[in-house]
Amino acid sequence: MLEILRVLIYYPLINLLTLIIWAVPGHYAAVGIVLLTLLVRFILLIPSKKAAQTQRKMQQIAPLAAELKQEYGDDKQGFAMAQMELYKKNDINPFGNCITLLIQIPVLITLYYSIRFGLTPDNPHLYAWLPRPEFINNNFFGINLIAPDKTYVLPVLAALMQYVQARLMMPATPVAPNPDGTPDPNAMTQKIMQYFLPATTLLFALSFPAGVALYWVVSTAFQVVQQFYVNKEKYAITGVDAALKEADAEHPEHKPRSPRVMDQIKEQTSTNTKAGVTVTVRKKSK
Repeated sequence: MLEILRVLIYYPLINLLTLIIWAVPGHYAAVGIVLLTLLVRFILLIPSKKAAQTQRKMQQIAPLAAELKQEYGDDKQGFAMAQMELYKKNDINPFGNCITLLIQIPVLITLYYSIRFGLTPDNPHLYAWLPRPEFINNNFFGINLIAPDKTYVLPVLAALMQYVQARLMMPATPVAPNPDGTPDPNAMTQKIMQYFLPATTLLFALSFPAGVALYWVVSTAFQVVQQFYVNKEKYAITGVDAALKEADAEHPEHKPRSPRVMDQIKEQTSTNTKAGVTVTVRKKSK
């Protein structure tokens, strides 16, 4: 299995990186790493953008999901089914972020080994039919890219970019606490991750080769720009009533426990101009 991963991921990536460095005047490894990073980010542009949009939508429907939980009380299975209907109505795949992350992890690991053990023109895993540079310049403003950055510049930049991205992924408005007054667990998790991810990035970047830290800086900066534009987009969010009706129709055995007369409720759409999001609000018929 490990050999298959080498053949399918490691060998092509180290050859592509070496080829890019060969084409760069001066054979600078830093330029090759930046260009390779941008290539990877553009390949992942559509799935990563979709994951960012899903994250924003999930933030917007968090209060609606809390309302669903209140409707179903202790019926966890009924709540889970209704919540999935709410996700389906709003075209949300809660596992979208995991898919994008799973794609990036092999690239990051492969790049780590490529830089640490194979960023030389005489690497035995380079394809014989591809051109290769006579030498590779691993210097980046005095930083040796195949060793940890002793100046701490790139690790700090990587952590800073990670923090900016985490801030951009935070909800535009604070999430209200649960009806019982306890803090929303998702909001608490996001607040913890806002500091945990940058700290973890800093620790790893300090021990990894500086070339990996450079990759992380460029990749995260790309995601920051992407997240900035995603945050400006407006989404039409379908409300709780539509999800409840669909869940009641498909799963009649799981009825909401709170008293609710569905035919006395009509849905009207209004625009929350402050948040820039179109949401469905409920008003009872008189």
